Amino acid sequence: MGWRSPQALAIEDFKASILSTWSESVSDVVWFELQIAIQRLLVPGVLAWIGAWLLVRRQDSPAPSRGLTGIGVIGALVICSAFIVSDFMQRGILLSPKEWFGWEAREPWMLMVWLVPAVIMSLALEHFFLGSSEGFQGWRVPCLLTFWIGASYLLFPMGEGYQDKLPTVGRLAVSSAVAAAWNAYAMDGIANGPGGRWYPLVLLAQFGCIVAMVLPSYASLSEWVLVGVGVSSGVSVVQLFRPTRSSEVLFSWPLAPVILGLSWMGVACLVVSTFYVSEALPSRWFWLVLFLPSMVGIVDLCARRLNPWLRATVAAGICCAMLIPLIYFLVTAEPEW
Repeated sequence: MGWRSPQALAIEDFKASILSTWSESVSDVVWFELQIAIQRLLVPGVLAWIGAWLLVRRQDSPAPSRGLTGIGVIGALVICSAFIVSDFMQRGILLSPKEWFGWEAREPWMLMVWLVPAVIMSLALEHFFLGSSEGFQGWRVPCLLTFWIGASYLLFPMGEGYQDKLPTVGRLAVSSAVAAAWNAYAMDGIANGPGGRWYPLVLLAQFGCIVAMVLPSYASLSEWVLVGVGVSSGVSVVQLFRPTRSSEVLFSWPLAPVILGLSWMGVACLVVSTFYVSEALPSRWFWLVLFLPSMVGIVDLCARRLNPWLRATVAAGICCAMLIPLIYFLVTAEPEW
């Protein structure tokens, strides 16, 4: 090596420092994104897959009139744990049981960690104890609507800085409950139709749209929506490869408790996001995404006589026609809204 001036050595040291800093930054970003993928997608997806597989074992029961077997209830409990485990992992308290009792919601919407599992488990236990009888059918939807409206109120921030949003709280709470009910009805119609094994993918598409809408404004809430993506993915895999039998009683198919819980979770996340965005997303996108499963269900009623693959293709086309333009709009127009 020849002689190099102090200036050249200084330049080389500067370049090495820049490269080292850049590589460390890239490594930190990759590790952070990997953590999110594990905590919010992989772990909930695996737990949902296990729980859904246990739930659909109900159809192998020698007593088909029974709503859920004990194994099915355990499956619902495993799916509920997906939401709680994901949250505890993100908070870093999963392996510290003493800290579990110090859990608190830093924002009201974080109560969904407990409210979504409450919906799923209450429906699972109702199926277990009351079976698939029609006696409770008339009460099921009113009870769900009442719970969803009350739970939605709990999710809305009411403190300083949100006074301008308070007049809309009632309308948003009712809208979220009605949208969840309509979407659940749509899922019930698709699930009980011939060849409708793909119905959980519709909720997966809705969650994808919600992530795209929330991510530019509120990263923490978008991470929570990713849990819905993970759970929907796990449930979809089981339903695609082990389709459940249809049921003549409303919301009485094996995966109904999970689908109803996810239906409310999706619309609740979307409605809550309106409190945190700096400027409102155009309302047409809000309402289209809010009722996306309902739109797919209405179109599927007309396409029910088609080949099952054609039905699935039509549904996929509707979801893509929503998701792709939405992402394009957010990428090109987000700085302006």
